[in-house]
Amino acid sequence: MTGGRILVAGAGHGGLAAAAALAKAGFDVTVYEEKARKDLGWDWEDVIDLNALEEAGVPPLSSLRFEPSHHISYTNPKKTVYIRTPKTKPLINVRVDRKYLLEHLIDYAFKCGADVRFNEPVVDSIASDGAVRGLVTRRRGKLVAHESDLVIDAAGLYSPVRANLPSEAGVTARFDDSDIIWCWRGYFDKLPGEEPAHTYTVYFYHLNEPGLDWVVSLPNAMDVFVGRFGRPVTQDDVDAALADFRASYPTLGERLVRGGQFACIPVRKTLSMLVWNGYAAIGDSAAMTVPLLGSGLNNAFRAAKMLTETVLAAQGDYSVEKLWPYQYEYFEKIGARMAMVHELRELATNLTAQEVDYLLEHEILSEKEFSLGSTKSIPVEPSQILPKIGKMFAKPRLISGGGKALVNLGLTHLRNTQIPAVYDPAAVADWKEKYDAL
Repeated sequence: MTGGRILVAGAGHGGLAAAAALAKAGFDVTVYEEKARKDLGWDWEDVIDLNALEEAGVPPLSSLRFEPSHHISYTNPKKTVYIRTPKTKPLINVRVDRKYLLEHLIDYAFKCGADVRFNEPVVDSIASDGAVRGLVTRRRGKLVAHESDLVIDAAGLYSPVRANLPSEAGVTARFDDSDIIWCWRGYFDKLPGEEPAHTYTVYFYHLNEPGLDWVVSLPNAMDVFVGRFGRPVTQDDVDAALADFRASYPTLGERLVRGGQFACIPVRKTLSMLVWNGYAAIGDSAAMTVPLLGSGLNNAFRAAKMLTETVLAAQGDYSVEKLWPYQYEYFEKIGARMAMVHELRELATNLTAQEVDYLLEHEILSEKEFSLGSTKSIPVEPSQILPKIGKMFAKPRLISGGGKALVNLGLTHLRNTQIPAVYDPAAVADWKEKYDAL
């Protein structure tokens, strides 16, 4: 085998894409997944960019298994402003069933020669002499140690690999509650009636609760999402949101046809360290989601391509120096933008509902800011931020909270453009300290 043994913790989307590509290139790759194959994936759809899937080298999806995505509109608590993100070309961003997508990735990984082992959870990493040396799994009730040359951490939000790395690795062990969105999502029957003016609407501070909810009018169902930042969603939250939505959407029926699951998703900027000696994080384990909405599939697929190319170029040397190009490229192409979206989320969730109304009604937050998380973003230049801060003087509390967040938009862009292109411990430590401080 070329390049030694690679272990992947968790059957995450990015981890599976990387596992397939590396196995195809001749590496000895094993994926360890906690759940049974039939239990993988939430019972709902997600939006992916078909180009991202292609970039990762994954075969095309069946055209019968996806539909064009909707154009997203964001609205304020009073529902007086609707901001629409830039529209992509048809059949670039599509809706696809997450369970089907995972099955597609697993089949491809097997076809490429990767070994995917289900019902075998990763419980710890093996680290010695300043590097990750393997994984510990639980197989039929017994702990089993597996040696490796490289561990790819795709174990998600609560990754035991990341949580147990030595502190010298500098990788964030655990996410704060404020960096998580707890959510519920379900699909209801669609009643006859007129289509709403906005078929996919995201509500900030719906019912004055810090978080975001949405309603999507699909051809044969109504997709409802209820999300809260910093605390779990309760059934009372779900019932209250549904009652309010039904008053505005006569087509939203009472019968749950799929979904109805509670989940939690990271919604923070990308971790400041994605790599260490013998270790690389990807997907939710690396916080590669879009902080406003939580979706991270496109970012994970693109990261899989970057990681694969870095591993191939490393030629068996999986030191942090050799893995650093993966982190550098990700931040240059994606991470910097996601960090700016993180600042938007901070702004939107640390204010009152009335202040969020003010920000949207006075175009302090506009299409440019909300487009940062899309595949067709509009650049936000630091020179555009000062006029927005000027509008905040009518609301003194916004100057300290919102003004700081908008300034951080510019600083975040600056910090990310200063990420060292080549790994140097002192330079990376200096950049990391500034990035984490924002």
